[in-house]
Amino acid sequence: MPGPNSPLNVSRREFRRILINEWPAGDRPWYARGRLLQHYTPGLFTVGAFCGARVGGNSSAPIRTPIGIHCPACTSILKSIVKRIAADTKSQETSGGQD
Repeated sequence: MPGPNSPLNVSRREFRRILINEWPAGDRPWYARGRLLQHYTPGLFTVGAFCGARVGGNSSAPIRTPIGIHCPACTSILKSIVKRIAADTKSQETSGGQD
């Protein structure tokens, strides 16, 4: 279960699974400022990043941070989302062509 300071109401593992399995195709994540890193968030007014970290200062454009890099956990989750969407699209194209 999430800790007392967590912005999530489910575990981080469950939150990541939900993001990967249910992210709609065509939607883009928002950028958010962490303490040192730039994170990805599901929405403009979301205080939890893809990785489960508490963030602030959400924006539709990349945000400059002290280190200037993206959170590796958020990037990994975004890659998984892209792979899942590509697989779904490919399976729809394949099944659609057989009719």
